[in-house]
Amino acid sequence: MALSRAHVASVRRHSPACRFVFTGLVERAGASSLSILPAGPESAVVRVERVHHGTQALQDQTGQAVTVLLTESLDTARGERCVFFTDPVLFGEAVGVRELARIEAPEDLDALHDLVVRVRREARLNDLRRHMTSADAVIHGRVVSVRRASDRAEPPASEHDPLWWIARIRVRRALKGRQRGEILVRFPSSRDIAWHRVPKLERGQEGIFILHRDGAEHGGAALAILHPDDFQLGDIDELREIADRA
Repeated sequence: MALSRAHVASVRRHSPACRFVFTGLVERAGASSLSILPAGPESAVVRVERVHHGTQALQDQTGQAVTVLLTESLDTARGERCVFFTDPVLFGEAVGVRELARIEAPEDLDALHDLVVRVRREARLNDLRRHMTSADAVIHGRVVSVRRASDRAEPPASEHDPLWWIARIRVRRALKGRQRGEILVRFPSSRDIAWHRVPKLERGQEGIFILHRDGAEHGGAALAILHPDDFQLGDIDELREIADRA
């Protein structure tokens, strides 16, 4: 069964910006399943029936009662089914989420689920394409070795020091730039909050490397991995196609 234009428009508008999208059954309006969150007119307890997007921990919320902090009071009867576009904000004996948008659930939840997955994937690929466009070089390669940027044991310059390491990468194909043979690439080994999500390279890793020049050079490496998306695994042919369009 085809989705209505309104459903399609809502999914395209709201799902890319949300971290948790689910269909749920309203159990109690003006209520809370969290002891740290008082019940009020703009809260509701909703039983998660199907998760359309979320982390693994949120995927496990299927069948659980979550507390939704509503954008506006929920004037509905118990048992109404809605699609909630939300961000998780509280974790206690239950999960609390902040609603960004809400629509009436369609009859065909399979079609809705497929659309959310497709829209999220399209948004992700568009973000990746823009990121590649901003890079100084993009290569398909394999990590040959890794080492510290300096042989000298020096204390960190600050708590946010990246603690540079150097990866020697054998270039299989340059997708942006003219790199060939083996090149040196810096990456931060620090687990500090400023760097913990940036990839930590290891010998033998193969994929797409999105590289940047930040005006510095350490250990002979001017190109660096600086962002969480700078190392990509997956469908190499698809990633190459994205790079070709960047």
